[in-house]
Amino acid sequence: MGHHANRARLHGINGNFLTAMPIAEAELLVERGSAQRISRPGECPLRIRLLVAGAWQPKPLTPTSGCAAPACITHRESEINALSAVGLAVGEQRNVVSRVQTKIRGWVPTR
Repeated sequence: MGHHANRARLHGINGNFLTAMPIAEAELLVERGSAQRISRPGECPLRIRLLVAGAWQPKPLTPTSGCAAPACITHRESEINALSAVGLAVGEQRNVVSRVQTKIRGWVPTR
């Protein structure tokens, strides 16, 4: 993920990077006391660390939500679909391929 001036980097309680989020949301977490600023003043990008487990949850249908919409195709699904294109999908992956292809057919316009 690239660095964007309008995104803050969110780290979990243990310091692992979780996601990038809008700066306004990050500042709100700091104001509420749910997170602590770990970047220096004026440093870009803003970095914060959660102080409370579960204090932040992604909003539905946002890029960081993990694809909550039924039509979304996750990164894992796209990788498995690519494997099937070259004949490398095996076992349980074949079920995922049929589900992904159904989603793709729903997005492709018909004439």
